[in-house]
Amino acid sequence: MEKITNSRIKELEKKIDKQESEIKELKKRSDTKMAKIKFIGVDFDPVEYQIGEEKINEYLDGGFEVLRDFQTAGGIVMALGKWEKRKDSAEKKKWNK
Repeated sequence: MEKITNSRIKELEKKIDKQESEIKELKKRSDTKMAKIKFIGVDFDPVEYQIGEEKINEYLDGGFEVLRDFQTAGGIVMALGKWEKRKDSAEKKKWNK
């Protein structure tokens, strides 16, 4: 019984740690807003995939982050987002309510 209890406690502590780090990330993000979004298609073709790959790398170098990817019949579409600091603290307060 005690073994099961200790195991469950450890499991719950891991979940709490994960939630704590997610909360910290959300609080950090509240100082930023998404400024731009870009969707880039990458065809799974032996020659064409390199074009999409280069575009994605250019945007990543430019400060974009991968938000999500969507699989299509012939490849994938990557959703990229770029974040910037909020300029107006009133705007920040509005969204933190």
